[in-house]
Amino acid sequence: MLATPLLLELVEWFERSRQELSGINGERLCGVPAWELRRSRHLLPGDISDWFDEVGVAGFYPAPGEDDSCLVELDEDDELGGFRYRCPVTFRKKHLAADEIAVHAVRSPRFLHLLAELLSIPQALRSGIQHPQLDQTLWALGKARIGPFHTDVWVVRNLHENLEAVFEYFGKPAQPEQGIVLTTSAAIPGVILPPRNYRFIPLKEAIVERLGRPLIDTERIHRLMTSVSGTAVKPSLPVEYDEFAGILKISGKEPWEIQGEKQRASVSYMFTEYLKGRTQLKSSEILKAAGYSDRPGRSRRMQNLFAGNKYWLHYIKGDGDGMYGFKLD
Repeated sequence: MLATPLLLELVEWFERSRQELSGINGERLCGVPAWELRRSRHLLPGDISDWFDEVGVAGFYPAPGEDDSCLVELDEDDELGGFRYRCPVTFRKKHLAADEIAVHAVRSPRFLHLLAELLSIPQALRSGIQHPQLDQTLWALGKARIGPFHTDVWVVRNLHENLEAVFEYFGKPAQPEQGIVLTTSAAIPGVILPPRNYRFIPLKEAIVERLGRPLIDTERIHRLMTSVSGTAVKPSLPVEYDEFAGILKISGKEPWEIQGEKQRASVSYMFTEYLKGRTQLKSSEILKAAGYSDRPGRSRRMQNLFAGNKYWLHYIKGDGDGMYGFKLD
């Protein structure tokens, strides 16, 4: 599974994979040129071959100028192979390899299947990924569990350029009365009302940025679905604790119903300190909060506190030096 920063970049590259470029023979290409991908902070060479298709080569190149880059036209280089251009500074001919001007587009099926996987949509319900509802613009991912309900989810890109067609699609009686449309572009202005009971949510706002591995914040999506359109909804905390029920929730893990007064007291204390920004606590501090004495000869360990519960290490981890915190990955 790829890391969250790379997923956030892929969202942007997927959106931009529909931008039009002129190819070497004047043909229309849709994708991102290699020189833009090279500016990525998280893409590795292997990631490009894994997540992108090469759709052609550009017919121009941003050659270095005296103060800034300058777009120059390209010709095929019959002598050396590859391509060449005339330098805007020296006017000499310079050579470029094909991979320097290649145009790439994110592989839609793989990217969309990843999103469906993050939403726990069964493989059998993903037929809309292979057959987009609007050409290379709108896809049905399937039904995802959002809160207590199974809700239809779509993905749309270049929404602002295709707003009328997308709204017309969701306004048809054949479509469900409500659903979630994850957009790879920015949010639509609040003065524009979506059709029926659909919510258009920027995908980047639904991804939990604080975790190293990708996670979609379905709880936040549910709160957006059940709130008045245009309401600002803060991201869910990666850690939540219901003190009355004794249930600990960590993003990406099954809820943990904690048994025993001492165990609940320790987790309650850890959560209170977590909200203050203290993500690592001394074991002695946690044990004291649980009611254990810190007098000599009365020392206890975290293993004693959670004796009989073999799952506690799925939710709490130590650094090997007596410091403990919630396990977020």
